[in-house]
Amino acid sequence: MRAVFAWGRTLPIFLLLALALGVAACSSEEPQQQETEETSQAPASDRLENIPALPPPSRSAEEVGEAVAQIYLNAIAELVVLTQGTPPVEEIAPQVDNLRQETITALVQWGEKREELDTRGKETCDRLIQLAFTHIPEQDLAALQNAQTAYRGDAELSSAFEDMYFITRYAIFELLREQAPMEADRLGIH
Repeated sequence: MRAVFAWGRTLPIFLLLALALGVAACSSEEPQQQETEETSQAPASDRLENIPALPPPSRSAEEVGEAVAQIYLNAIAELVVLTQGTPPVEEIAPQVDNLRQETITALVQWGEKREELDTRGKETCDRLIQLAFTHIPEQDLAALQNAQTAYRGDAELSSAFEDMYFITRYAIFELLREQAPMEADRLGIH
């Protein structure tokens, strides 16, 4: 009985020693160097196969919808500021185009996040985007209508104003493909 008891005490000690020796052997620099040299000589495709794929950062439908809505509201507010005092066409046209391009870039990035959502998530996202239209202050709408009237003589600028009203479609790829297929193609949205 005593021998079993003594063995019961020594077994954990042997296990601890074996574990310590295993850790010491693994921490030796030479095997790691050799493994690194072997790995670096392997074709890149073989090395990449062993790297687990990281999932892309996902966003909730609410987060995507709110972000798109905020981008839209900020763009409309900036457009109102640009049109104050009715600056000459040659002054305001490049500023409106720059604002439009920056907004499109941001919306397409969030549109890519929207594409990752399931059908229900897209519906939630789209409802939040639609709500943004109701959050434009009345005075901003009036200012933009006045500006659009003032710049009616310039077809390009007038078109840019109209596009700004419906710019959220750049985050809703189905709409963009349907309503502006050439723009969708230009942006690589298929």
